[in-house]
Amino acid sequence: MMKMIFSITHFITIYFRSITNISEKIAIITKSKNKSKYKTIYEKQVPKMSAEITRDLADLRAFVQKQIEDTEKKIRDLEDTLASLKQALKTIDRLLVQQSFKPASSLVEEKKEIPTEEIQMLKSKSGTTLAKLIITPDILKIVPVENFKIDIKNELFNNFFLNKVLVSLQKEDSDKVERGLLEKDKVIDYEILARDNKIAEIIVKNYKDQKTLKRIVNALRWTMEKIYGL
Repeated sequence: MMKMIFSITHFITIYFRSITNISEKIAIITKSKNKSKYKTIYEKQVPKMSAEITRDLADLRAFVQKQIEDTEKKIRDLEDTLASLKQALKTIDRLLVQQSFKPASSLVEEKKEIPTEEIQMLKSKSGTTLAKLIITPDILKIVPVENFKIDIKNELFNNFFLNKVLVSLQKEDSDKVERGLLEKDKVIDYEILARDNKIAEIIVKNYKDQKTLKRIVNALRWTMEKIYGL
């Protein structure tokens, strides 16, 4: 079939090229007085499509039309397959969330192991006390000590600790919610309290695990060390 397509295309090209050349000759003849030869020359020199070529063109058209229909069907089938795969992925994500849930009894045991409230002091690498940390299973409260209350407009605090850490963690949780891996009310949240344009307290809710807690605390330590040159 591809050979036939090439042959027909080649013939059509030659045919119309021939028509162009003959038309140029006819244009010269028609300028002369002997215009009676126009019809004879045209009939003798213009090639005509044979019945076989006509049939081949019809077959070619039918072939191309069928290829279009087959391709459109393949596209529809692929779209259906893609939709099914996406639905399967959502189902898998929901099952993973369900598997991650623990029995109520184990949760009670874990709560017994975790203190209701733990107080730690955040210190720089040189040992300077920077803030008091009040830690519960769901909430982290950060209270900077008197000499290290950060200006609410401080660029390093806002650009790094706020945007690169807290906002980034919040976005990661929001992405998990969209994928069905996290409940909406478990997304990390924060609140910054200020007095006289100085940060008095930072409250972080839903930090969820020790890894995230450590990430927040270490980021704050680095930020305060840089701000105060410690």
